Amino acid sequence: MNIESIPGYSEEYVSARSKMYQKARNIVYETLPYSFADKIRSAVHPKVKFGGEPVEIECAGLSAEMYVNNWSDYYIVHENHCEEEILERVINSLRSKAGRGVFWDIGAAQGIYSIFAGQVVEKVVSIEPNVYNIPSLLANLKRNNIGPNISEIISTAIGDEEGRRTIFFDAHNVIETSLVKTKDNLRDRDIVSVSTIDGLLEEGYPVPTDIKIDVEGAEGLVLRGASNLFASANKPHDLFIEFHPSFLPLPKFDTTYEDEYLRVIDSGYSLVAHHKRHGQVLCHFTARI
Repeated sequence: MNIESIPGYSEEYVSARSKMYQKARNIVYETLPYSFADKIRSAVHPKVKFGGEPVEIECAGLSAEMYVNNWSDYYIVHENHCEEEILERVINSLRSKAGRGVFWDIGAAQGIYSIFAGQVVEKVVSIEPNVYNIPSLLANLKRNNIGPNISEIISTAIGDEEGRRTIFFDAHNVIETSLVKTKDNLRDRDIVSVSTIDGLLEEGYPVPTDIKIDVEGAEGLVLRGASNLFASANKPHDLFIEFHPSFLPLPKFDTTYEDEYLRVIDSGYSLVAHHKRHGQVLCHFTARI
């Protein structure tokens, strides 16, 4: 497979279209002091109110409710149109397992995938390292009646080896958590445990039929830490991966989008669909029989 056949692998796309959008957005949201950036957001979205009753959202014939307590929540609920297409694919994939699906939500954040998946599967494993996201994740699961008999939360990062590492994040919950400081506004940090997919399976967590991976550039680490699973007869039937081509070459990630895409293909998967947004490529893969 050559580079040109990999979806979204275009230096022009990654460097021009993405950077044009990101440059303007970053000036406001990732370099200015939070209080000033917050005033700009409020001026652009004067009707946005935080707290109070949750907002109902619908996808693939299902409905769920999410609390909107900060700007990150707002963007997920109201402005995530591209990701909604992947969410619909996740729901339909899990439905095809006739109630026997096991969904691993790696990078669960506030839980939008988990609360929909919990309505159609046997088990949801929500994995999230950022302690600032855990209360929202718990509240959203509870609001949608997805209890511990269905959902289990693991507060850990996922990588290619077990241990402890620094994560970088925004304590105001505006931009995404990462194992590398990918954006200027990731001004806060914490030391967290790191697990591997293979290691969690050895601990007895249920084998996933579907995995969603959204880890802000650590996709390669996650995939390398699942080599035993992907080589087994029980490998997941469907993978939903958000690739970050501009983050993957950063130090400590040390890989490329091309390499990680081909890693998935070489593990016995075929691309079903993909969507591009702001320099990210969201891919749905299914196992080749």
